[in-house]
Amino acid sequence: MCAPYTPSYTYPYLVGVLDHLGSTGVDRPALAREALGKLFELCTLCTALTDTQHPACALSQIPPTPYPNPTRLLACSAPFLMGRVKGILKRFVEDDTHTGQCPLPKQRLEEVSFVFAELKKLNLPPSVFPTHTQHTQ
Repeated sequence: MCAPYTPSYTYPYLVGVLDHLGSTGVDRPALAREALGKLFELCTLCTALTDTQHPACALSQIPPTPYPNPTRLLACSAPFLMGRVKGILKRFVEDDTHTGQCPLPKQRLEEVSFVFAELKKLNLPPSVFPTHTQHTQ
């Protein structure tokens, strides 16, 4: 997690490191899973810190934030997370289609199960995603 004194301009770099580590799935599946889990955790924590109505805040599971800008950190981390999830699910569908009757490796099934379980818990505000008009400008 970022230290309280970490300037917000470093957030994209720090989140990019997690994203890069998450792409090592074939070579180092445990490292990729841990990095993906940290991206989910980061988005969940930042959502809770920016939304006092979030269930984690209501249950007092989240202490007061030392982070200067959790909204900025969430805006940096959510697109990386969604890109990683999109890639995992896309590869899974492609591999499942191409393997036919052969089952996919257990590790791939566990990875997709993990993604769906984490997505189910995630509650990102729409404001962290760029709108269509922002993409076209």
